[in-house]
Amino acid sequence: MAYWHAVKAIEAAGKSTLAPDDDAATLGKLMSNLRTGRSKFRVRLDGDAHNDSRDTIHHLMGMVWRSEFDRHGTDDLEVPLGVSGAEAEAATFAAITLVQYFQAGHISRLKAESD
Repeated sequence: MAYWHAVKAIEAAGKSTLAPDDDAATLGKLMSNLRTGRSKFRVRLDGDAHNDSRDTIHHLMGMVWRSEFDRHGTDDLEVPLGVSGAEAEAATFAAITLVQYFQAGHISRLKAESD
């Protein structure tokens, strides 16, 4: 349950920046918007030509997204149906960082040229 709450917290915190017109945006959608619309967003502590901070945020979101094995049903017996306590803890710590970045405005949408 902690993992689920971590994902929901990231979604809630990130929607107004990464998907302001999509109330039903999921973590996967937020990640897609960040990746495909990267020029629309700024991350404080911008990195350099070799380490774009938008990639760092995208990777952190992706770690949480890809490790939540139970979000979709499967008949593959090799896929775990849940996550361990340690995985839930790691997802929670990632969520804390991401939620704080969004809430503090460290990840922001750039104003459009016409604004």
